[in-house]
Parts: sequence; structure tokens; C-alpha cells
Amino acid sequence: STMRIIASSCGNLEGLVESGAFNKTLFSYLNILPITVPALRHHSDDIDALAQYFLRKHSGDMNKAVTGISSAAMKILKKHYWPGNVRELGNVMEHAVMMCRGTCLGVEDFPLLKTESDFVSETLEEKDRTLKAALDRFKKAYITGLLDENGWNKSAVARILDVQRTYIFRLMKELDISPD
Repeated sequence: STMRIIASSCGNLEGLVESGAFNKTLFSYLNILPITVPALRHHSDDIDALAQYFLRKHSGDMNKAVTGISSAAMKILKKHYWPGNVRELGNVMEHAVMMCRGTCLGVEDFPLLKTESDFVSETLEEKDRTLKAALDRFKKAYITGLLDENGWNKSAVARILDVQRTYIFRLMKELDISPD
């Protein structure tokens, strides 16, 4: 009988073989039919379907009635860099389902995720690297997420943030937040 082995690596095995960090003979045995799978961040259109799959799987495994993901939470999932690819997405979804108190996953169920706005891009201009600019990016993302989750009800968001409703309008104008 023939034995088949499927192995995966997130590293460059050819480079590791050249440097002596990976066994050359083992590599030659494993390297019969290499399949290169692009990183999850390069095919973010698949995140929705994968997240729904993991939601059903983990909800069923935990016997929880979590059946949906808010659009704001889905935006966060799609913006994340996913260094751990599909395995990381599965773990993040498992954690979110475990922590969820309702039937729909919201932004608050993904506290461990870093979104695009959490990283300082090397391409940002000097004026965009200031603390004020970073805080404004955070405030805009946070408030937009809350508005999105609450159907753009400014009164509901004001109650969540424990601020006056007029302050929400001021922030929306100041940070250029609109429901598009």
C-alpha cells in the first residue's frame, strides 16, 4: 500500500534547506507536488464565507444560538491582516462565539483583532503619523462601527459612549463620518 502525506508550511522551505535549517532529504521526499496557496489577506472576498462556516461550526460545537455577524464586525474581519491565515480566522471565530452573549457577533466580540487602523503604515505621510491623527483614525473606526451596529441611531450610540447626542453629531462632522 502507498502512503500519502500532506504537509504544509508558512515558511520558505527552499530557503530553509539552503541555510541548513531544514533537512534536505526530508524536503525532497515532501516536495513531490507543491501547492502554493495565497495568504488569506490576498483573497479577502473568501473571509465572509469562511467566517460563516466557522460561525456555524463553533456555534454547533458549543451548542450556542449565535447565528449572525454584524456588518461592522465583518468589516473588521475583512480589514485584518491575517498573519495566521485560515487557522487564525478559525481561532478568532471560536473565541468570538465563545464570548458572545447574544445571537449575533458584534465588534465587541473580537477584542483581540487588530484592524488596519491599529497599525502605523510606513506609507503614511509625516502629518498622518501624529498622535492626534492616530486617535482620529481610531475614533472614526470605533464610532463608525458603533453607528453601523446600531442602525445609525445616534441616540443609542450616545448612550453606549455615555456622551450627549449632540457630541456624536459633532464627532461625525469633525471626523467626516457618513453612512456610505
